Amino acid sequence: MPLVKDLTEFAEGLKNLKRACDEAGRDYDEISRTAFGLPGQWREPEEVQALEAAGADRVVLWLPAEGPIDVVLREMEEIANDLLGP
Repeated sequence: MPLVKDLTEFAEGLKNLKRACDEAGRDYDEISRTAFGLPGQWREPEEVQALEAAGADRVVLWLPAEGPIDVVLREMEEIANDLLGP
């Protein structure tokens, strides 16, 4: 899965994917398109909405790799509140 630094790079990658699908005779809409977030990336609702508008089917967010489970759960709770509301 390619990593991208910003929305523009993600959208450009999808254009390339669409072109490759057209050339291969493959249905672009049958391909799942995921934006994989690096630490701290895609944490604002506007960013996730922009990814969806660009063609993302899902967004995978980076979580802490170390520490007790309560640290990870707290991070998940904060992300959910930020993106979906309390």
